[in-house]
Amino acid sequence: MAARSGGTRAWPDGRIPRSNEYPRSILDEIERHTRYPHQLLIDADGSKVALQYRRSRKLRAEPDECYMRRELFCWVVQNGDRVGSLHFVEWHIDWWADHDGFVEHMDRHCQAAADFADVVCSAWDINDLIGLGPIIEFRLSWMANRASNGRIWPLAAVALIDLCYVSKSAVLVLKAFPLEYQGVAPPRSLSAKWMNRRRAAMLRHYRRHLGVQLLPAKLGKDGWM
Repeated sequence: MAARSGGTRAWPDGRIPRSNEYPRSILDEIERHTRYPHQLLIDADGSKVALQYRRSRKLRAEPDECYMRRELFCWVVQNGDRVGSLHFVEWHIDWWADHDGFVEHMDRHCQAAADFADVVCSAWDINDLIGLGPIIEFRLSWMANRASNGRIWPLAAVALIDLCYVSKSAVLVLKAFPLEYQGVAPPRSLSAKWMNRRRAAMLRHYRRHLGVQLLPAKLGKDGWM
């Protein structure tokens, strides 16, 4: 999962400032001209904040695949302005799936899905999760700089997770990674130092507000929770 938006212009010390620019994945969402038929109102930052979201149908791309996929995309709207977004992907695994089949079929979808399957299967026995509900991937969390005071995001994320996923899913998995550093923070660079600081802050934030914990060993070092 990624956090607030940012440009790619680094300061002399390697730090990359946040901005109000949309990440590429959100621009793709906008270009689809999708409707958001559902709304949840919450009180946050001294005002009413609307969570306007869509939830797709469960889809199986190929007849022999061992999972169905469903997406939930939500705009966080304050005073009529889109100040943030949340993106979840639900993976509904068939009862007959096993480790190898799950990874193989996810690999057909895209590399990101294959990487996610590797993480899940490294942290859990897939057979222990089947039957408990879908595996929830918290893929994206973005807040505009003007709304990144920490008072809106926790309430929005928790409200949507409580409504759609608590007691209805097997596990929620996310990766803490600041979007502004994507592709511009090579190892041992100045930007990598600042990226690691940002990610450490995100880990504390997610642990505090979502109750998630770092996954063991290298997975946790890479920001998986």
